[in-house]
Amino acid sequence: MYDGSEQLTFKDKELGSSVLDFWSWAYSDLIRNVNRGAFAEFIVLEAMNNQSGITPPRTNFRVSMDAYDLLSPDGIRVEVKSSAYIQAWENEHPARISFRIAPAKSLDASGNYSADSQYCRHSDVYVFCVWTAMSREQNILDLSLWDFYVIATKILDQKAPNQKTITFQSLLSLQPRKVDYFGLYEAIRSEAMND
Repeated sequence: MYDGSEQLTFKDKELGSSVLDFWSWAYSDLIRNVNRGAFAEFIVLEAMNNQSGITPPRTNFRVSMDAYDLLSPDGIRVEVKSSAYIQAWENEHPARISFRIAPAKSLDASGNYSADSQYCRHSDVYVFCVWTAMSREQNILDLSLWDFYVIATKILDQKAPNQKTITFQSLLSLQPRKVDYFGLYEAIRSEAMND
């Protein structure tokens, strides 16, 4: 894993730009859907790591096309979805909250879809993250502006087996556990054990 201090070089001569410069250039706009999604995964990862009492190694990094997004310190497979009322593009009204929940094939070790893989949801738990801000001026880094809805994957499999997306209202009708940042890990563990 890079730490950001690594320099771009040409024949061992540092050019004055770092990996941190690249990260700032490419990923600073956390309101954009793809960046906000990765940021939501990071928030959930940090909550699990900080709240579990288990110190995981800092050698893992995000795998964007894995069968599920995160693995908790105690082995719970977690899928993270993100949405927001504010979008990167200009809009007159708050955006409609919905999430992609489509079953998918898993990838093999080489990154290809496994020939014998079935369409399914590969996680134990889903965490739906909503950035509740109604203005771009509100700080996306302020985790008090995020709501988290945690639900066992098997409930989605029972209630929406082939559904590709779910609206916020439909999600709420399934009675997910609504928590703030500090309740995430316990909610994930509880939902994973929910029979």
